[in-house]
Amino acid sequence: MNIDYHERFIYLIKEIAQKAANGMVPKLLEVGVGTATMSIYFSRYSFEVVGLDNDPNVVRNAIKVNKDLGGYAKFILMDAFDLNMFKGDYFDVAFSQGTMEHFNDAEIIEMISKQLEAAKFVIFSVPSIYYPHKEFGNERKMSKEDWEMILKKGDFNIIGLDYYKDSQHIVCVIGS
Repeated sequence: MNIDYHERFIYLIKEIAQKAANGMVPKLLEVGVGTATMSIYFSRYSFEVVGLDNDPNVVRNAIKVNKDLGGYAKFILMDAFDLNMFKGDYFDVAFSQGTMEHFNDAEIIEMISKQLEAAKFVIFSVPSIYYPHKEFGNERKMSKEDWEMILKKGDFNIIGLDYYKDSQHIVCVIGS
């Protein structure tokens, strides 16, 4: 993970989680851990971090990388649509980077709704229509306006929605 590349996204997670924690240790939930480096990064900065993914290989790799890098994150095999064990604002922030764009509108709305049952805020980053690369083949690269339309269908409390990194990515902050 390139910390400098996602500086704006990381800053928002830190700032909002620290305020939401109200003097306590901030609790983060990463939905769709990928390489796990974001969870590990935050765990090394005194955040309590749980990362989840529905792919057993991804979770196994996350556990290994966490150990190799001296991280303190916990990783669990779990579906992002079933967060019942975390209901009631268990986390200060649920976040994802490069996950939401792999789902259709209805699934995005459902996934964010589930995360808002488990966290005070949801913060996500997705590649925009200006992102020059295709990674997995099923990404939906959309504009900020496209994302706003989806989020309005879900009647979410959108705190921030903007481009970053030369408009290649979009960051969104949703409050409960």
